[in-house]
Amino acid sequence: MKSVSRKIKAVTKFTSKIAKSAADTEPPILICPPNQKLTCGMLVPSYFDLLTVNDNLDTEIDVTQYPGEGSFFYDGMEIQFTAKDDAGNTSSCSIIVTSVNPDVAPPTFTCPTNIKLNCGDAIPNYAISPIMNLKDDCSINLKYKMTPSAGTIFYGNPTPIEIEYSDKTGNKSYCNFTITSNPDVIKPVISNCPGVQFLACGSVLPDYKTWVTVSDNCDGILTISQTPSPGTAFTPGMTVTLMVKDASNNTSACSFVINASADTVKPVITNCPSNQTLAIGDAIPDYLGLIHVTDNCDTNPIVTQVPIPGTIFTSGTNVVISAKDASENISVCNFYINPLGEIYPQS
Repeated sequence: MKSVSRKIKAVTKFTSKIAKSAADTEPPILICPPNQKLTCGMLVPSYFDLLTVNDNLDTEIDVTQYPGEGSFFYDGMEIQFTAKDDAGNTSSCSIIVTSVNPDVAPPTFTCPTNIKLNCGDAIPNYAISPIMNLKDDCSINLKYKMTPSAGTIFYGNPTPIEIEYSDKTGNKSYCNFTITSNPDVIKPVISNCPGVQFLACGSVLPDYKTWVTVSDNCDGILTISQTPSPGTAFTPGMTVTLMVKDASNNTSACSFVINASADTVKPVITNCPSNQTLAIGDAIPDYLGLIHVTDNCDTNPIVTQVPIPGTIFTSGTNVVISAKDASENISVCNFYINPLGEIYPQS
């Protein structure tokens, strides 16, 4: 609102040069008109012609009206007048301007369109934004209710906004528009990515997806994948990659290595031969082909036979077959060779 000033002729008590030569410390006397009325929607007129000004010396007084002529009128507004003489002495008075008729017009505004935000932004307070061009023909203090409220996080989905405005007398109007999203180019965030892990030989990969914490500026539902997938046979030194993807196909990944834990599991020997018979003087055969050896880690355990194949059989003999893996874990199987025609209990 603006103020307007004008010089107004004053009724003076003294006009002689002698009186004017004395120091002037007396303020003007300013008399306001009665309170006024205007129709809602009108602009404030000039009320200078309704004022009465008296001064002890000056014949013209500077008078200011605030709000001035041309200002927006609202019901119950106060208009102040200030009179100042040449010596700087001031006085003031004011009037209240009310509406002639009841206010029946609701507030007006320019409802926005094509509003876009980035995912994760807080919704601004559009109700008091200059883009609304909010006006009312008779009220200056308008109430509003915005749904969802300002500060609500925008997650990228089209979000309807409703603003309800009400004026002093309860007249209401509504603005409705929809917020849409700018393209989401921000990658999801992965926290708590595992460091180096250890598994026993022969294990299968567990599900590491639940080990990490993921978040995104926009998407509440994220897709997490694991490569190799849970249940894959573990190979020492293998790398596992976890990837998270949002609805806009932005991706982030983290990787870690899985090493083998200490191997304390012995090889397994199956099909160990039962006691055998052999003629004195024959060569002890290679019995290794009769057994089957497996190991949880080592695909080629070292298998030995004592006595070695080809040893001349001279008497009842205990044969020991050993299987040793790369971690020095050893399993054995034993059986006895009896001389042909003789049976010796195995000691």
